[in-house]
Amino acid sequence: QKMKISNSVFLYNAKLSEKVFFHIQDNSFDLGCRNEPAIVRITGNLNLANAPILEDQIVDLLSKEYGENEVEQPRIIILDLNCVSHIDPSACQMLVKNHKQFARKGQHLCYVGMRGNVWRRMTDMKVFSVIPKEKCYPTLQDALAYQSKRHHEL
Repeated sequence: QKMKISNSVFLYNAKLSEKVFFHIQDNSFDLGCRNEPAIVRITGNLNLANAPILEDQIVDLLSKEYGENEVEQPRIIILDLNCVSHIDPSACQMLVKNHKQFARKGQHLCYVGMRGNVWRRMTDMKVFSVIPKEKCYPTLQDALAYQSKRHHEL
């Protein structure tokens, strides 16, 4: 039996270190809880000052919403970087580290909405040698549509 679930979206403001939870009503999927993508929207600049705590903040947000048990955690986490206007080399390194850390736990990170300057910095820092470009989508809707299609193919 499948249940109708709306995607959870979290907002992490890198500048203010604020965490706010809100819900998107119009994106629904027939997925089980663990297969429901979690969406983490990051705003502000990612830099040396806040990059080291990014993984902890994401883990904290997911634990509060889904529970601390790994079985309850979502397999797919979509990082919405649409509101990130700048990323420095240290933050690029942290994204690569976070990508590997989540993969070790059986969770897959996807990335959406990277602006031109963020994409260029990530390219210059060779981020895409670790994070496949296939995990990057122009919009949140593209990522959700792909994840939904992929789930139905399995």
